[in-house]
Amino acid sequence: MRAVAAIPIMMPVSPAAVCPADLQLKLGDVSPSKLSYHLKELKDEGYIKECREGKRHYDSLQPERLKPFAKDLSWLNE
Repeated sequence: MRAVAAIPIMMPVSPAAVCPADLQLKLGDVSPSKLSYHLKELKDEGYIKECREGKRHYDSLQPERLKPFAKDLSWLNE
């Protein structure tokens, strides 16, 4: 459940699949190791899904897994 705290890091940046390197550039002050840790936690809990294209991989949020938290995350859409 602790991984849910990392969802706000990803949601405002892109609702679609995003490369972790691009995500890190947009977030700026988040270290690559911290971002990697949180993305792994989210993957392990099923909140994001990884897809690969060649050597690159992309992560995307899984909306069906976020529905229970919709009310708590509603401030992101304001």
